Amino acid sequence: MSKIVLISIAEAREKKIKFYYTGKPCHKGHLSKRYTIGSTCKACRDSKEQKAKLRIQRQKYYRSEKGQKQKIRSNTRARERLKDPEVRKKYNAAKKNY
Repeated sequence: MSKIVLISIAEAREKKIKFYYTGKPCHKGHLSKRYTIGSTCKACRDSKEQKAKLRIQRQKYYRSEKGQKQKIRSNTRARERLKDPEVRKKYNAAKKNY
């Protein structure tokens, strides 16, 4: 395992290194190395890329035949639930507060 060395962004740019590490947490609290270009935290960028991959997977699923059937089933269940006066009352109250 490589040892993490504290290095400033200026030194990293001078040495043309892809990452640098200051020892300070990012705005989300990650203690991770940062990209020299853009100064973004690697952990933040990795989580952002993971979210993008999941979004693409969900889009593919809901465009598929199986996803369309699931969408119809869940919409039908929601419509059935809203026929109940108590549920409708709670739904409308929550909608007003929003």
